[in-house]
Amino acid sequence: MLRFAFIGILTLLISSCGTSKNYSDLYPKGLDSEVYLGMPLSDFLKLRGISVSDLSDENFRKTYVDQSNSNEITDIVYYFDTGGDQPLYEMIFVYKDESTRDADAKRLLGEPNNGEEWRLDREPYDVLAWKYKAKLILVSLIPDTEWADEQ
Repeated sequence: MLRFAFIGILTLLISSCGTSKNYSDLYPKGLDSEVYLGMPLSDFLKLRGISVSDLSDENFRKTYVDQSNSNEITDIVYYFDTGGDQPLYEMIFVYKDESTRDADAKRLLGEPNNGEEWRLDREPYDVLAWKYKAKLILVSLIPDTEWADEQ
C-alpha cells in the first residue's frame, strides 16, 4: 500500500514539474498550452503541421503569427531563435482591446513587480512580461537569445 502511495506522489510531482516547465499558468485561457516558451522550433512545426516556409526569417529570429481561437485575443506572435534548437523565446498575445489585456495580465501575473513590468523567477528560465498597446508580451530569458542579456 505504501508503495502505491509513493508512486502516486511521485507521479504527481513529475506532472507538476512538467506544468511549470511549459509556463502554461502564464498563458491566457483557451490557448494551446502544448506550445511553450523554450519549445524547439522543430517540435512547434510538428505540432502545428506547418513548414519553415510559413515563418518569416530575420537574422536573429524566425517569426510565426497565428490567429487565435479566443474571443479576447486576435493573434499570437511567436519568436524563435535562429541558433541551437531554435527555441521559442517570446510570445506576443494581441488582444482586441487594452482593458481586456489589463484584466488578463492582472489575473495571470498579478501586480507588476519590476516598475510597470513583471520579472518572474521560473525554472528553467526566468520570464519577463510587459504590456505594449493592446499586447501582452512574455519573454523567456534563454541563454544566447535576444533577451538573454536582461538576466
